[in-house]
Amino acid sequence: MSASPQTAAPPPSPHAPELYRLHGHLIDLTANRIEGPTGVHRVEPKVMAVLQCFLAHPGETLTTDALLAEVWGDVVVEENALRRAISQLRKLFGDDARHPAVIETIPKRGYRLIAPVRTEVPLATTPQSSGPRRTLKRYVTQRLFWSGALFCGAVGTWLLLALTFQTEEPVLQPRVRIPLTSLPGYEMDPALSPDGQAVAFVHIPPGSSKGDLYLQHIGNGPPRAVAQTPAMETAPAWDPAGNILYFLRIGYEGCSVRAFSVVDDTETMLSACPGRAQFHLDAAPDGQWLALALQEARGKPYYLARFHLADRSWHLDPDTTQTSRLLPQFSPDGQQLAFAERTGQQTYLSTRPSAGGPVTQRVQLLGDYAGFTWAPDGQGLIYSSNHGGNYRFWHTSLADEQTTWLAELGAYDPSSPAFARHSSRMTYVEWTFEFNLWQIPLGEEGAPRPFLSSTKWDLHPAFSPDGQHLAFTSNRNGSNALWLADAEGQQPRLRYQRAGAFLSTPRWSPDGQQIAFELYETGSTDLYVIDRQGGRPRRLTQSPAEDRAPSWSPDGQWIYFGSRRRGQWDIWRMPAQGTGAAEPVTTEGGYAGHVSSDGETLYFVKRHQRGLWRQSVTGGPATRVLDDIPWYDWGLWVLTTDAIYYVDRTPFPHTFIRYHLATGATDTLGTATAAIPGNKAGLTLAPDGSSLVYVQADRDESDIYLIEPRK
Repeated sequence: MSASPQTAAPPPSPHAPELYRLHGHLIDLTANRIEGPTGVHRVEPKVMAVLQCFLAHPGETLTTDALLAEVWGDVVVEENALRRAISQLRKLFGDDARHPAVIETIPKRGYRLIAPVRTEVPLATTPQSSGPRRTLKRYVTQRLFWSGALFCGAVGTWLLLALTFQTEEPVLQPRVRIPLTSLPGYEMDPALSPDGQAVAFVHIPPGSSKGDLYLQHIGNGPPRAVAQTPAMETAPAWDPAGNILYFLRIGYEGCSVRAFSVVDDTETMLSACPGRAQFHLDAAPDGQWLALALQEARGKPYYLARFHLADRSWHLDPDTTQTSRLLPQFSPDGQQLAFAERTGQQTYLSTRPSAGGPVTQRVQLLGDYAGFTWAPDGQGLIYSSNHGGNYRFWHTSLADEQTTWLAELGAYDPSSPAFARHSSRMTYVEWTFEFNLWQIPLGEEGAPRPFLSSTKWDLHPAFSPDGQHLAFTSNRNGSNALWLADAEGQQPRLRYQRAGAFLSTPRWSPDGQQIAFELYETGSTDLYVIDRQGGRPRRLTQSPAEDRAPSWSPDGQWIYFGSRRRGQWDIWRMPAQGTGAAEPVTTEGGYAGHVSSDGETLYFVKRHQRGLWRQSVTGGPATRVLDDIPWYDWGLWVLTTDAIYYVDRTPFPHTFIRYHLATGATDTLGTATAAIPGNKAGLTLAPDGSSLVYVQADRDESDIYLIEPRK
């Protein structure tokens, strides 16, 4: 039975965990530090002591007297000291006392921690040798259960969310993130040497579409170019000894596999590619093989291929199922080959024996991916994925397919993770974007002009039906949140935020009184509805599957959305009041859609299929309306009564087009001044038809970062 809430809690257990995860924040009790979306914060010892008591008793009411006695002991302080500590904690977690998500005030009694609490500690593993080694831990996930006794710091079960490197003793080591390159333009495809002392990468200068191969000795001067020709140098991979860099050269004369000696700076052509090569190459740990993906011709599926270095022979593995297989990578022991696999709407990370044979394991991804690598122990895969929000690093255990967000790596919009074979170091590419809102006038001569901007991300614009307000999302205050501005993009004001969550795609109800949006949190994306004045949102969906891209029916009775509840993406709908069950509308694919003004026709895009489609809202066959819209531009079109406005991103600069539904004729409305990003809700039309507001990437570059244990 639980202890009386009127008594103070006993002192913390000496075996209590030191690292906790709460509401998207990592809490380090020993360092008095809290790390979250807004950065790293040092916390006063007394404030941390109050938090420690809450962490020990999730869901339990702690009285004011008990907290004062436990934290301040015999020192006489006023109750205001506790209120101040609670206020600081709420500020750190982005919590609202009126609508709490973390700490709830219990009137005339005390306080209660209402957010889920998790702890992380390393699991011990048996060393396989007497020398130091590194191991990527398995991830074991469990919820804390309520403790029977009131112990500050005592816990029941633990969530391990840590990428840890260990020597003989399993110690969780903090990691430091170090910028490694800062050349103008793009630095991509990093490959760490086996000893972790050098990184090879591809550099694409501003205004260029081709890359050169560079080599950076870590901590020893600037990077140097090792291969620069009119062709594209790409896909560096090291031999096991760290003396040779293999890479691909792709140009008008075709593709070839090359070897560059870092010992004497000589280059050797090994072979021409027997097909069109993907920009990726990997070397086997035994130094005998290279692996890559090839295709017979443009538009054909990619298949796996291996190149034997000793006799320079090719071993091709064409797939007869029309499934593209990409990014092959050898496991640390060389026995398995992992690769990305796309079948229809589904994307997987799969494994098979490196020498060939059927797939042995297939892990379905919930979103798009931006590179992956084997975990150093060979027991899992680490990859970057955007399921539910920004790209982040995730780990999937191959033993139980448990997937975990690697928040501790601190990477923001990362891609292309890579480990050194004999070092604890890791590199990755971090992308830097500045997204602003721009406006282009219609029906008159006029150039695009800035509409609403900051130094952060301003995304997902949506005009209210009366044209007086613009809803958008922004991370300008550190957390991705819902904002409103006036019709001129002025006076931005915060409407709703939730720390640790990613909010996107706001859509107005026809009467302009409510806004539907999607919210990614704790591994899934669901839909919410909030009053235009703010307040606490109402949750609309709660499904294990992802629910994305909401839109309203013209009468405001239904909300349409994309969901993979049946294993594939389709358009679903449910009553806007949330009182009824969701029902499918499409049966042969659908991701994001809008209903015509008469409420009879659904226009939509299908995931991984080009074109804009339409069908009756009551079901039936779908017909293609437009060929020009790829699926990842699902948020770059607007439906009106008589036209579809959309962005054609095929030419550059990107072009605004109006398609007339009655005649099929098109008008060119203008061009953007910089790139318009895809895969986002990035276009809205003023209700009076006077202008379009859109998202533009005013800054777009990438750099390579190094992650290593903090010394």
